[in-house]
Amino acid sequence: MAPLLHSAKVKIVLERCIMGFFSGKKNSGAGNGAITSIIGSEMNINGDVKYEGKVRVDGTISGNVEGEHFILGEEGKIIGDITAQSIVCHGHIEGNLKVKEVWIKETAVVKGGIEAELLSIEAGALVEGPVKCGEAKKVVPGDFSSRSDEKVAAA
Repeated sequence: MAPLLHSAKVKIVLERCIMGFFSGKKNSGAGNGAITSIIGSEMNINGDVKYEGKVRVDGTISGNVEGEHFILGEEGKIIGDITAQSIVCHGHIEGNLKVKEVWIKETAVVKGGIEAELLSIEAGALVEGPVKCGEAKKVVPGDFSSRSDEKVAAA
């Protein structure tokens, strides 16, 4: 059976230095593409998770997740909302996503609302819930000023 962390109010703060501790580096940074923290497939966390840098989750988190760059592996599962700069999802999410950029891969299952500036969903992925993508554009009925003369002539 997988190890289980539990507490009424567990708040885990994953910082860039966690993985640096094992590699001998103080700060490997998310900008260079390095994953700064990993939650393995045998790890189950009950509680909210806040982090800096880039984290990969192959285990299960029951709680909200907040941070910069988030990767959910195929075995990973999140039951809670995620707020991040970017998300790459290969696994299972039951909760809402509020993110700047999200890539939902073919193995992913997302059950919840998605609010993103950039959204990519691969064929085979399952998405259930409302989606709000990009900035809202104000549309004025009967206003065709955005069309060029060629487009109007072709219509």
